[in-house]
Amino acid sequence: MTQVESLIQALKQVLRGRGVTYSELAHRLEISESSVKRLLSRGGLTLERLEQICACLETDFLELAKRMQREQAEPRDLTLKQEEALADDSRLLAIAYHLINGWTPARIRKTYGVSEAGLTGPLVKLDRLGLIDLMPGGEVKVKVARNLRWRQDGPLHRRYTQQALSEFFASGFGGKDKRLRFMAREVSLDSIGRVLERIERFAAEFEELADMDQARADDARVNVGLVLALRPWTLSVLTRLDGASPSPGKTLR
Repeated sequence: MTQVESLIQALKQVLRGRGVTYSELAHRLEISESSVKRLLSRGGLTLERLEQICACLETDFLELAKRMQREQAEPRDLTLKQEEALADDSRLLAIAYHLINGWTPARIRKTYGVSEAGLTGPLVKLDRLGLIDLMPGGEVKVKVARNLRWRQDGPLHRRYTQQALSEFFASGFGGKDKRLRFMAREVSLDSIGRVLERIERFAAEFEELADMDQARADDARVNVGLVLALRPWTLSVLTRLDGASPSPGKTLR
């Protein structure tokens, strides 16, 4: 992540912390909401505009620098030891997931009916793994980023990817809060590259929205699943004619 990207992320964190929406910031800056979104997605911030935003949010360059430092210090990748421990203990994984997503131990106990004693053991394990710091009063400090990445073909990937995809696609996609679009077309390598870039941008926007929603009340948020995928592929039934397979490298036209 570049310094400019880190700066923009720090600004977004302040926005979330202050509970200020893009619309409200636009009103304070006397510019359009689309201009604010453009500034905080594509960059292009001048020092003058940055100073204006800081004034609106009652912050300063020093606080932004501290936030940038913390953001860069939070690892997005788990160690192999951490992944192995979580992959081997589904209960520990569930508790870690909730903590990383902003839940407090008290909320976990209340929601799942777990006793304080029953939660202490897993919290100690997570502390020893370096995923959290146990704080006085039973609180925790998460030491990893919310948008963690599983190791490709690592313990968590091998243990849970197929289960996650199977459960996700087994449910229906009817309703206003659900959507499934499956498309299969022939495209050029250039187009594949462009789509992959847009997938990455959309994934980043999704993460941004999720981070912003952390400021909302617990009952105003729900867990959702989002799958973004693209690869060269043809449904096997479409590559055969009367049971005959095509020559290598060929598909049915």
